[in-house]
Amino acid sequence: MRAALIMRHIHHVLFMGLAACSSAVPTVQSSASIDFDCPYDEVAVARMGGGRYRAIGCGQYAVYGCAISDDYVCVAESSG
Repeated sequence: MRAALIMRHIHHVLFMGLAACSSAVPTVQSSASIDFDCPYDEVAVARMGGGRYRAIGCGQYAVYGCAISDDYVCVAESSG
């Protein structure tokens, strides 16, 4: 019984962790779309690790650093 509760907790933690990792992508995509003056669907985002994401679209790119408070806050660190 206790083992089942522990496994359920582990699955919950893993699921929440995966959800948290992927939830910054739409925030970065939206920010880059505005920063690049580029349609949202034309911006691709790749996770770099350490809370950093690379956005590429409409001939431009930027690296965004993201932190979580109530929601993800992402700020361009570099661009080109």
